[in-house]
Amino acid sequence: DIRMAKNKENVLNFLTDLRNRLTAGGLNEIEKLKKYKSENPYETESDKIYSWDYLYYDRVVNETEYQIDETLIKDYFPFDVTFNGLLDIIQETFGLKFEEQQNPEVWYHDVRLYNVFDADSSAFVGQFYLDLFPREGKYGHFAAFPLQPHYFKSDGTEQHPVSAMVCNFPKPTANAPSLLKHSDVVTLFHEFGHLAHGFTSKAKYARFSGTSVERDFVEMPSQFMENYCYEAEALKRMSKHYKTGEPLPDDLIEKIIAAKNAGVALFNLRQLFFGFFDMECHTRKGKIDSGELYSRLRKEISLVEGNPNTNGAASFGHLMG
Repeated sequence: DIRMAKNKENVLNFLTDLRNRLTAGGLNEIEKLKKYKSENPYETESDKIYSWDYLYYDRVVNETEYQIDETLIKDYFPFDVTFNGLLDIIQETFGLKFEEQQNPEVWYHDVRLYNVFDADSSAFVGQFYLDLFPREGKYGHFAAFPLQPHYFKSDGTEQHPVSAMVCNFPKPTANAPSLLKHSDVVTLFHEFGHLAHGFTSKAKYARFSGTSVERDFVEMPSQFMENYCYEAEALKRMSKHYKTGEPLPDDLIEKIIAAKNAGVALFNLRQLFFGFFDMECHTRKGKIDSGELYSRLRKEISLVEGNPNTNGAASFGHLMG
């Protein structure tokens, strides 16, 4: 109950306040998307942005106004180069040393296992697994999972933490290594923040190990880590063109940093829409037409039209799963 908002009014006031702050920016962003849609001779309804339009025209805005071409940028982020840059940054930041364990016992042949040590004392700190690429039957998103918490046993000995990062980055091909879009790099740093939260734990009790902390703090290390992806020095260190070996050029770095907050209002209005829908489902009396409610709130709050004659609630995994 410490985490609870106590009553629905507190939740709705919070969501409404954010909605009021974001809507003007969202309307401006929608108008920008409509402008680019109207310039496309193949479009007919340029006065509306549908769900299938949104990501396409968001990309058009990025490519046109910020010259962010992900197909060009990803050539500078081969996975191993970027990941080794990440490891260097983490080792410096937290005073750690990572060593990959050779021939580990793992659940799939390309899963990696790393041992973590304190850089000054060389004391063993913990371990983490990396399961990086998609395969049939595998969890389809990106997440970090605690496998073993940190705690001190009754005899005073220490149980070291173990975590796993499960990802679905692009697989290497015959002609190129795994190449990451900048958004993939941000995801890599974010999820590794959760890993670091686990393997740097020194909790006395397992109950408080890793991400088992105050809810507002769970994402803090990951958000901290994401900021490296918008720092020029860090971007230089973690990039190397897979053909030429050149780091990310200064002009592309400037564009990436400039585009950081592009589309932020519509992105967060979409998140608020999910929250409002959730609250409506759990506070309204009587039966609900979930398809009608989902479609109406999506248009009103996220400003993006949904798919006609569908029920988006049926694929709302966080709610329906």
